[in-house]
Amino acid sequence: KKKMVLFFDVSYGSVKKMARHYYHDDNQVVEIPFQEKYLPLLQQQQQSTSNKRGESLMTSLFEEALNERLATIQSSPLHSQYTLENSLLILDEVTSNTVLKMPISSLTKIAKQYGLQVLVDGAHGLLANPVDMAKMTKGDDEEIEGEGIDYYVSNCHKWMSSPRGAAIMYCPKEKLRDTVLRYPPVMSHGVDDGYFSRFLWDGCRDYAAQLSLPVILDYWNQLGPENVRSAMRRGIKSAVNILKQSWHPAMDEISLDIHDENGNDDASLLLCEAGKRTNAILVEYMDM
Repeated sequence: KKKMVLFFDVSYGSVKKMARHYYHDDNQVVEIPFQEKYLPLLQQQQQSTSNKRGESLMTSLFEEALNERLATIQSSPLHSQYTLENSLLILDEVTSNTVLKMPISSLTKIAKQYGLQVLVDGAHGLLANPVDMAKMTKGDDEEIEGEGIDYYVSNCHKWMSSPRGAAIMYCPKEKLRDTVLRYPPVMSHGVDDGYFSRFLWDGCRDYAAQLSLPVILDYWNQLGPENVRSAMRRGIKSAVNILKQSWHPAMDEISLDIHDENGNDDASLLLCEAGKRTNAILVEYMDM
């Protein structure tokens, strides 16, 4: 049976294009609907309730969308030709356009019930969020082998602020390293010298970006990752007020004192508030 690659419709655009490029059979590329049906519900909830409840709703909506799509595949007549077993589910740690934190743990648990392999696209995860790789790869129940994600990939030039060209691919499972990841896209001198060499020694590569990572990590550790995230939130708040003053100077300044249930200032709450204010501006202009 043919294997498939699955991803949500809110996943990163170039990832979708790569999947369609490598799988010429349209039935092997499965897009999981979320944007039209579930995103409006999530937006309404975030604008009317606490961040904690919003996260709970987000988890349940993503789970519902995934369960529904997988059940549809299994009940389809095409299931006799295609299999979910060892097919690949791609999850975004944080979606690019819609800035949603996917519930990686719960979605992975569902995926494993169908025998799927799970890859996390962590491009917007490093530094922006605490990343517990050990927990992510082991799953909630550390006693059960293979319950966590299988691959974690990310670039480092976004929130980590490295030069472009540095990236991470983490795969703790030896079996997958020696099968799925046996041959890199570019084969050169290191192809037969183990997992690390086959991906690192692939011709005349400039290693400057990779060599910068220890210094960058030392810098972030000296500052403290949570201090950096707090600075990001303050920057968002300042940016919202700058735009508000430019777009609609007559509006009262948006309060900078927006917190979650635990008293922590929260960027997603601020963005929801900014969205409501921006929507009010647009409605006012349309009524002129």
